[in-house]
Amino acid sequence: AAAYFAKQQNLIDYYNSLARLLVILAVIIAANIITKAGVWLLQRYGKAKDKGELKQVTSIYRYAVVIVLVVVILVLLYGVIGPAITSIGLLAAGLTLALQRPILNLAGWFSIAAKRPFRIGDRVDIGNVGGYVHDIALMHTHISLIEKDEQTGRMAYIPNEMVLTQPIVNYPKGSALVWSEIKVRVPT
Repeated sequence: AAAYFAKQQNLIDYYNSLARLLVILAVIIAANIITKAGVWLLQRYGKAKDKGELKQVTSIYRYAVVIVLVVVILVLLYGVIGPAITSIGLLAAGLTLALQRPILNLAGWFSIAAKRPFRIGDRVDIGNVGGYVHDIALMHTHISLIEKDEQTGRMAYIPNEMVLTQPIVNYPKGSALVWSEIKVRVPT
């Protein structure tokens, strides 16, 4: 009789695990649908002024959905939020030491998203690198390099942490015109 009940308990545990896995799969599919629907709504009805700003807003929306998805999955796995938060805290402490540069890049991305020192399409100088902003990703910003006011066709991937530590010059931010100086020597 004890073997029968142990076998029944194993079967119940198996079905509970399978049900939990199916619920997690359903949550992932629902998050994917919510992400696609939200991006579609943002693109259709969003009040973004240009494509670069719209791309950045949709990127922030996608990351927010992923964060909520991770929290929901952790709650489903652990059953309560307390152990999940403890696990996340211990994991975060270890990863903070190991991943200082990526964390600084992520903080730089948050700074770019919140303060908007530049947008996609702006001509900027970050530190000693200048060009047109092509894309703003989580870890780096893509810049089309410029030499002597001509695009070179080369791309530079600037770590977003440079936004926190280097001076930023945004040419279109101050005025619609870019002033240049030309020195002309006149013989006397």
